[in-house]
Amino acid sequence: ERELLVNAIENADNSDIEHVVHILQTVKAFDYTRSKAQESADLAKQSLSNLQDSDYKEALILLCDLSLQRKS
Repeated sequence: ERELLVNAIENADNSDIEHVVHILQTVKAFDYTRSKAQESADLAKQSLSNLQDSDYKEALILLCDLSLQRKS
């Protein structure tokens, strides 16, 4: 499995994409990545709390939220 993943990354090889996705699902890589993304978004929004309310601040908060909703 490791060799397949390394080959797919190093060679941009899509021929085994279904197998790669299956491996990543099996080891819960997508869940882990989503969790880390949520932590980063929460930290970013927390950092914005010190700024005055503005359209720019709201846009940045929205960007954090939208980045987590993206599926691809």
